Amino acid sequence: MSFVRNFFFGSKEEDPTGLSSGCPPQDNAPDPLVEGIFYPRTLYKFNGNDDERIFIAIKGRVYDCTNGRSFYGPSGPYSNFAGKDASRGLATNSFDESMVRDWDQPIDDLEGFTDKQETALNQWLDFFDKKYPCIGTLEPEPGVNIPEGERQADEEEEEEEGEDEEEGENEEEGEEGEEEGENEEEEDDDDDEEEELFGEESSGEESSGEERQEEN
Repeated sequence: MSFVRNFFFGSKEEDPTGLSSGCPPQDNAPDPLVEGIFYPRTLYKFNGNDDERIFIAIKGRVYDCTNGRSFYGPSGPYSNFAGKDASRGLATNSFDESMVRDWDQPIDDLEGFTDKQETALNQWLDFFDKKYPCIGTLEPEPGVNIPEGERQADEEEEEEEGEDEEEGENEEEGEEGEEEGENEEEEDDDDDEEEELFGEESSGEESSGEERQEEN
């Protein structure tokens, strides 16, 4: 049964908001947090399990849905939304786990909706504004919730840097090899010069000996 039908026809068994369930508000529920910024990582702990409070994000706004614990809490039928961005699930009327993202993934850009789904999401946003206190905004955590386009660009840049470093290392190795070859050639030339000098000195000594014999 859809959200909208539950809301307008007052179903008490499947109302995902928990507002028409007839359950009185929790008297011992903690006071809402002061409005602030939430990252997916910090929002995640408010899932009714790690923390007894239940926060849900819709279109970048974070709501304290603790009073709807029977529906959004750990044992509730819509617990997948607790501590996460429920925008896509509400827009598409789906509770499937694929409709929400983990805390270390990019924040949903909310693209690809039909006009009907976009209208439904805006209606839910108005509904939550009226029924639950908004206690902050959901924003991407730097270095963690990187958009897909930027993530791909970073990966390509890292690959290019790796290739440049490898080419640089290969060039250095080539230059070192050339220098070693030049040094070996210089050593060979020195050896040849030494041999020639030794040859000249030897011939000079022999000539001196012959001259001495003739004089005698």
